[in-house]
Amino acid sequence: MGSKGEEGYKAWTTAVEAQFNITYWQYLQTEKTRACVEAVVSTSLINLIKEQSIRLVGGFISAIALIAFHLL
Repeated sequence: MGSKGEEGYKAWTTAVEAQFNITYWQYLQTEKTRACVEAVVSTSLINLIKEQSIRLVGGFISAIALIAFHLL
């Protein structure tokens, strides 16, 4: 996926948005319903970014716990 400034990240976000728009187009006709669908559907860009952030933070927490365990 890459980081936000990279070309690969931009391509990934464009592809995710396109797939989401194609799949759920019938629900995306107003901003209110779009916001609701984006919040609920796990494959929306917002939720996929959240998932990646959670995994990243979880990895950091695991690494810190492992280091702390070895230091004790």
